[in-house]
Amino acid sequence: QETELKEVKTAIETLQRAWTYNPERVEIFERLEILLSNEGEYDALENTYRARLSHIKDNDKDAVSIRLRLAKTLEENLDRVEESGAIYEQVHQIEPGNEEVLTSLERIYTQSERWQPLVEIMRTRLDQKPDQDLAQNMHLELGRVLWTHLSQVDAAVDHLQLVLKGDPTNESAITLFEEIIEGGANVLELAPTLITSYQALKRDEDLRKLIKLQIEATESPAARIEFRVRLIEELKSEDNSTLEIMRQQLSCIADGADPETHLPEILDNARKNDLLVEATEALQEAADQSSETSLRIKLLAASAEIHEEDLKSPEATIHVLEQMRMEDPSDLKTLKSLHRLHNDQGNVDALLE
Repeated sequence: QETELKEVKTAIETLQRAWTYNPERVEIFERLEILLSNEGEYDALENTYRARLSHIKDNDKDAVSIRLRLAKTLEENLDRVEESGAIYEQVHQIEPGNEEVLTSLERIYTQSERWQPLVEIMRTRLDQKPDQDLAQNMHLELGRVLWTHLSQVDAAVDHLQLVLKGDPTNESAITLFEEIIEGGANVLELAPTLITSYQALKRDEDLRKLIKLQIEATESPAARIEFRVRLIEELKSEDNSTLEIMRQQLSCIADGADPETHLPEILDNARKNDLLVEATEALQEAADQSSETSLRIKLLAASAEIHEEDLKSPEATIHVLEQMRMEDPSDLKTLKSLHRLHNDQGNVDALLE
């Protein structure tokens, strides 16, 4: 082995001397490259590459190949990643579509946390129109980098939407989308994409939470009604959701929906699900929060109906009717109901009043 090592060393020295006098001899360079690489003489190998490059033109067909081998040696064997990246960048200027260069720069930029150059390289790779699976992965990674490291929300969303358009169940893209929404992005613009994913994955609870975020985010009463109606439909598939449905229906009314559309269903559900007391409390709360007299009267009337017909509580019914009388002292229907109940209860003073 010692003899062989000496022979190899002698061969290298001989080739180096020969090449000094004959720098154009490609076969000497190639043999020297093999020996230096096999022996792990990477400093000498670097010098050999650089010497070879000094004797050929930049546009020579071998120049790109030699630069790539030099860059690889610097990165993998000499741990000089920054210099390696600079050489890859030179080659990138000559051959913008070179996949080896793009992949290497992507790796180096990621390791060195050079996020903006990384984004540009990844976009260049996408311009090469890779196959669908690779494109999906690249859009996902671009979305992650743009959001996590560069805070470029709109650009990140564009790439993540492309991922979810191709695969609505991509959990990584969904997680990033959720982070972006939690970070304060416009939930009204982003929610439709995420809703499609939640539906595909049957993530019903997350879907309901997202619709509630839409309700909170919009200033439009009409839009809130639309979102609440959708939430109500989602809630119908959930156990023990009747009271929540009732509250959402009352909120629809508060936003301007026709009370006659929701009040009959509220009363019916309260009766079917033994939520009569809860219904009267919700109706009272909605009436207290409303600034519209006619709506307060309708809500109170529904509460009075439950107290009288279902809970059989004349005292509570009278209390609600008195509120209605204060809202509209001249309403004959309210006055007649109060007259009848006070008479039945023997409330002489109240009856005289």
